Amino acid sequence: MTPIIKIKNEYLTQIEESFIKKRERKEEKILLFLSEPTKEVAIKTYNNANYWGFDEYSALDSICKNFFLFKSDVLKIRLHPSDTKNKYDYLLKKYGDISISIEDPIEKTLNQSLFTSDIVLGFDTYALYVAFYLGLKSISYLPSSNRNCTLPLPSSNQIKQLKDLDIENISYGKKEIFGINFKNWSDLYL
Repeated sequence: MTPIIKIKNEYLTQIEESFIKKRERKEEKILLFLSEPTKEVAIKTYNNANYWGFDEYSALDSICKNFFLFKSDVLKIRLHPSDTKNKYDYLLKKYGDISISIEDPIEKTLNQSLFTSDIVLGFDTYALYVAFYLGLKSISYLPSSNRNCTLPLPSSNQIKQLKDLDIENISYGKKEIFGINFKNWSDLYL
């Protein structure tokens, strides 16, 4: 059996050093949603937009309807690089009672988005793991029994229904965690 060699992840080290130096604290509490093109991937992979029982639109609608559960003042949506700039503009009108801002990944780096965030929410993007690694409250929200989180997050940080969210019991990330379990990734993306 070949021994496993652990090597330092330079990307995580660099983002951590930058995060510690530039972390911005604001009075308002910010929930960052990391967008993923879930609907598009489901169509391309399974020829079914609702293959997993949800998409980014239905998930964000649920998040906005239950925004009070996050005990946040602002919902910041970080677009996926493949998203169009106006993808979520409809939310600004539909949920005018929520302070919503949309960030373009071309204009702001992931670091910049994380620097001002208190809670990070996504499906199972690597950026969610980075947030957890940096010590932020990071939540994998996969509102379906057809898809499970593939990131090494504690079970308390993985939710299927927002009614199960207990924001006070969401674990802060731990830098000691090493690696990612890629076991099920091939099932999701091949």
